[in-house]
Amino acid sequence: MSDAQPINLLCPKCEKQNVFSVSSSQSNNSLICETCKASFRAWVVKIRAKHSRQDKRSNSRTYSVRVVDLAGREDLVEFSQVGIADFELRSGDLAAFSYIGNKLQIIQNLTIGRYLSLKSSGSKVALITCLVLVGLLMVLCALGSLFTKAPSRQTLSPAALPTPTQEASPMSRKKRAGAI
Repeated sequence: MSDAQPINLLCPKCEKQNVFSVSSSQSNNSLICETCKASFRAWVVKIRAKHSRQDKRSNSRTYSVRVVDLAGREDLVEFSQVGIADFELRSGDLAAFSYIGNKLQIIQNLTIGRYLSLKSSGSKVALITCLVLVGLLMVLCALGSLFTKAPSRQTLSPAALPTPTQEASPMSRKKRAGAI
């Protein structure tokens, strides 16, 4: 009888989902992604308890998760994420903690089919921000050039400027009112 069971896991490097054969008697599994060929370690455990707290000032959430591995040993996993949204891990849920080297990259709740990526996306955010700012600058430059090409009072010739009429002066209004 085989000790391995198929399980859908995300690769912590490329975040593609593949079916892996993991041991049903030991929690630590060394795996290789079929898509990107990265080697990683998946720790499959049962959740005993989870506590998390948010820090709005630093826009982060810190977790303390008590787990029981497949051999019955209890352990504590602590990690932080960017953002304050909570990730669901309930007592009794089956979860996988995926590591590249010693760095936790992905937490996957296998019971409900959700995952949390801890991979730093600072370079992606910086690139997107830069592209948005360049696009905004281009729009502002285009609008600025449109407005500088429109005729203004200073660029019109004196003949094209409207001339003041006699009705504009207060004296001519009084004369006109007395004439009626």
